[in-house]
Amino acid sequence: MSVNLFDANFYRAANLDLQGFNNAQALSHFQNTGLNEGRAFSPFVDLNFYRASNADLSGFSNRQAYEHLSNTGIREGRKFSPLIDLNYYQRHNGDLASFNNEELFEHLRRSGVLEGRRFSLLVDLNFYRSVNGDLTSFNNYQALQHLQTSGLAEGRRFSPFFNQDVYVAANLDVAKQGWNNTQLFWHLVNTGVTEGRRFSVTFDVNYYRNTYPDLAQAGLNNTQLLEHFQDNGLINEGRSSSESFNVKYYLNNYPDLKAAGLNYQQAQQHFEINGFRERRLGNPSGEISLPTDPGNTTNNAFNFGILNGSRIVKEFVGSNDADYYRFTLGTINNFSLTLNGLTSDADVQLLDSNGNTIISSYNSSTLAETINQQLNPGTYYIKVYPYQQSGVNTNYNLTLSATPTSPPASVFSSIYGYGIVDAAAAVAKAIGQSAFANLASVGGDNDTVNVPEVWARGYTGQGITVAVIDDGIDINHQDLRGNIWRNTREIADNGIDDDRNGYIDDINGWNFGLYNKNVLPSGSHGTHVAGTIAAVNNGIGVTGVVYNARIMPIRVSNNEDLWVGNLANAIRYAVDNGARVINMSLSSNDFPGLREALAYAASRNVITVSAAGNDTLLTPTYPASYATQYGISVGAIANFSNAAGSDSRMRHVVAPGVSVYSTTPNNTYSYDYGTSMAAGYVSGIVALMLSANPNLTSEQVRNILTSSASRVV
Repeated sequence: MSVNLFDANFYRAANLDLQGFNNAQALSHFQNTGLNEGRAFSPFVDLNFYRASNADLSGFSNRQAYEHLSNTGIREGRKFSPLIDLNYYQRHNGDLASFNNEELFEHLRRSGVLEGRRFSLLVDLNFYRSVNGDLTSFNNYQALQHLQTSGLAEGRRFSPFFNQDVYVAANLDVAKQGWNNTQLFWHLVNTGVTEGRRFSVTFDVNYYRNTYPDLAQAGLNNTQLLEHFQDNGLINEGRSSSESFNVKYYLNNYPDLKAAGLNYQQAQQHFEINGFRERRLGNPSGEISLPTDPGNTTNNAFNFGILNGSRIVKEFVGSNDADYYRFTLGTINNFSLTLNGLTSDADVQLLDSNGNTIISSYNSSTLAETINQQLNPGTYYIKVYPYQQSGVNTNYNLTLSATPTSPPASVFSSIYGYGIVDAAAAVAKAIGQSAFANLASVGGDNDTVNVPEVWARGYTGQGITVAVIDDGIDINHQDLRGNIWRNTREIADNGIDDDRNGYIDDINGWNFGLYNKNVLPSGSHGTHVAGTIAAVNNGIGVTGVVYNARIMPIRVSNNEDLWVGNLANAIRYAVDNGARVINMSLSSNDFPGLREALAYAASRNVITVSAAGNDTLLTPTYPASYATQYGISVGAIANFSNAAGSDSRMRHVVAPGVSVYSTTPNNTYSYDYGTSMAAGYVSGIVALMLSANPNLTSEQVRNILTSSASRVV
């Protein structure tokens, strides 16, 4: 029989120009025009995938593919969507055991999805809703529709067992293809799972098979092993599933997870989405035993953050490649490095912050490489590379350790002020606790300032609004829109100042450059800073320091020229509308209104955080220069940064400001540098402190932040 594949409701929703069509008009348009144009017509069918997955159909037109699938393909059990697996659907729904493929398709389309039945090994609609806050109100059909039309292409997480970043990092041949998110998932569905490729932090099919003799003896293939883990091994038995993750250890090691009553399945999902990013330990060894995606230049090097204690990485380097790692030292340290476990000849170099070689180790064959060196405070890189182009990958284990030569001096530095800001130490002091335990590093500048240790305690910026006074913010960015502040006392676009704050229709902030409600950016600067502070923790792009805080966009530029008179007004607007932290990654001239505005913020316990400037000056520029009295001045851990000056009253700290990766307009991302970027980290850390203890005064925040910083000597 012929299966009806067309869904009029979906067709209208997916094609905005057809929203006024009735069912008959929609069907007529599809038959006469839409099918030939390749328009989406069902959340259950993807004709491009159908052709790509069935070689004998590769030359078919859209109409031919549609008719083949309707008349033959469903009945034959062919793959027709990366999201749907009818065999899986039948196996996991016992009442459908006698159904043929055509009946299964009809049941899934008419009732199965809405009933919440399982239909794929790699798609979980409940998970999709839970990790994408804008979809929480969607029913199952709407969630599937969104995933088909938008979510897959956008790189959203829709399964706790599939991570696009891990799939690319773990499979060099996949990485070289340059595939988009949709193509990556197609490859996984058609090839990756059956081949036993790595595509998840928490699941490694080879580890799972080799760890449990009953699974090896059962002769389960790779797909069956993943299905076994999902159906029994995780939910009922709590089996260990990779070198990186042991669910029983994870639950037992973190009291907050136990207190929350998480079951094994919820714990696995927590680690995939939050725990791994928060640097929580997933196994007793603390090893990073999954691909770290180290990058092949100093620009995109894997970042260990501040190196204290040991770090272990298990990786491989391609025959025509090099792997780069980055770390930071806050004091003079005795540094040691070992590269062993080599499957072919590879060498290693220690580089300075400019990429110049300090020392190399190049033993022959697979002999271990070692480096031991006393290093001054600063940023360093490690380069691992093959001895020659052998045509094969080289596996290796990289172990780093750093031991301070002496306790750091408790003094103010005219260069670095009070030193590298330390989120874990600052938040611990803010709530009167001893220092938080250091967690294993998973890289990134958040590691450098010990942010994940704070996340692990449950502080992620809840209830705090951070104003970003800059050149505007892309409030529609996929990594920001969920955290943009909204003025709930104002009614949008009614031309009335509903809350009587002096600004009409200021729903998401105010533009003091053009004096209107439009806070969209004139450049990329403010969007980049905002991402560092509070990008959403959604598994794509970047994660902000306070990923549960709100960003209040305030634009002070007119054609990218700063109007300093507007800066004072902008500060007062932020204070009066509920911001607890104000980030100013900018410089201005001094004028009476500026000092008064900063004093106004301090009097209401609103913390101002200002970039020190990038001109290698001996003191910060304004408004950071006022940190002797109000707020915080922030420099970068780099030689371009303005220094703290000789006045120890200057509340000056430093933070990462080189090759900082963050959000830029139109759902893009880029690297940038400067004290502007460093200020974003400090604003986020101040917001963490206030999230943990909202009763802190301005002066308490200044004292805690500077006294808890790691000294740079």
